[in-house]
Amino acid sequence: MNDDVVGAREAKVVRGEDALVVRTRPMQPDRAQIAAGEGGRPLREPDGGRENVIAMHDDRPPSPTPGEYQPPPQFNQPRATATKKPGWKSAGGFAVAAALLAAKFKALLVALPILKSLIALKFLLSFGTIIASVWVYSLSFGWKMGVVFVLLILVHEMGHWVVIRGYGGAVSLPYFIPGLGAFVAQKSVLDSAEHDAYSALAGPLVGVAATIICWAFGFLMNDPFWTHAAYLGFYINLFNLIPVMPFDGGRVAGVVDSRLWIVGVVIFLAFLIAFHSWGPFTIVFLALVGFSTIPRIRDMLRGVVDPRVAILTPSVRRTVALAYFGTIVVAGLGAYATRPPAP
Repeated sequence: MNDDVVGAREAKVVRGEDALVVRTRPMQPDRAQIAAGEGGRPLREPDGGRENVIAMHDDRPPSPTPGEYQPPPQFNQPRATATKKPGWKSAGGFAVAAALLAAKFKALLVALPILKSLIALKFLLSFGTIIASVWVYSLSFGWKMGVVFVLLILVHEMGHWVVIRGYGGAVSLPYFIPGLGAFVAQKSVLDSAEHDAYSALAGPLVGVAATIICWAFGFLMNDPFWTHAAYLGFYINLFNLIPVMPFDGGRVAGVVDSRLWIVGVVIFLAFLIAFHSWGPFTIVFLALVGFSTIPRIRDMLRGVVDPRVAILTPSVRRTVALAYFGTIVVAGLGAYATRPPAP
């Protein structure tokens, strides 16, 4: 008899042959207390009832023989699962990401000087065409007039550049063609035909304004040089307002009334005849006007309408027409007032 389980005064012999005891007091529910005979048969309490066998686990298998004690099942304590540490694969992933980032950064460092070189090349090319134009015009007008004349053309082209950029369009720097003038290459289509018309008018408007400043300066200083420079400025802007493509007047005429293209061809030919402008540059201008304007006149006579122009309201067209013809009047009067005296 184990005193830890059953005290001497708390036990009673049930069967002498087994010489085993059971407790007479209620069993404690918080510890496993098992009483059984040597043959494995459960003992009886004094009142004749069977001893309830209490095990530490409720999920032991049922006994095949009713009333027979079954030992509790064995349970293996689950082992603690260690947290998986990042292995060489995770480290390799970080290394690959770092290598890609370093490669992109290195590529950026390599591309920056190239990009700067391209930007510098564009500026040099634009500036180089300006110098070449100054040299060409200096052969005819002298270097001082050549510089002023090129600057007036530059102001004209910068008027286009600023307005196109203001409307969100992409445009190149001004490039000069010695003897033919200059241009800016518009690289994207603007939102509306109205914006196209205003960007085309911006060059002559700014150019005429700069020419008026030259004229006023010559008048105040009583210097015929600036008056002659003003005449060249009025002349070049008035010429550019002839309603034929690829001149600025041709772009505006498409918004005001496409029939102005026919009028523009007549004016252009009359201008060449009146000023006896026959030479290599004249042939170039004739080719440009022929390839740019004649197809548009043909489409207009066939009833083809530009959908971007068709949606413009009459008020927009009237506003563009007022600005267009107003600029022509100012440039024409300025050219007439500043014309050099007849020899």
